[in-house]
Amino acid sequence: MPLLDLQKLTVGLSRTWAGFLRDWDRSLRAGNYPETTRYNYLLAAAQLGRYVGEHSTGRRWIGCGNRRHPAS
Repeated sequence: MPLLDLQKLTVGLSRTWAGFLRDWDRSLRAGNYPETTRYNYLLAAAQLGRYVGEHSTGRRWIGCGNRRHPAS
């Protein structure tokens, strides 16, 4: 049985995050990364996606609120 099951890793994630992880897995496979390395990378990214999904307040990550950037 393979170690990496992308369907299980993406349970509870948005379609955007799941697509990102699927594409990243494809890229890692193309780079001949071992399955254990791919699993660890994708697991960490899936956990980050869940954390962001649970703790975000609807604000964007960059340019939050009405703050102006120094360059503008």
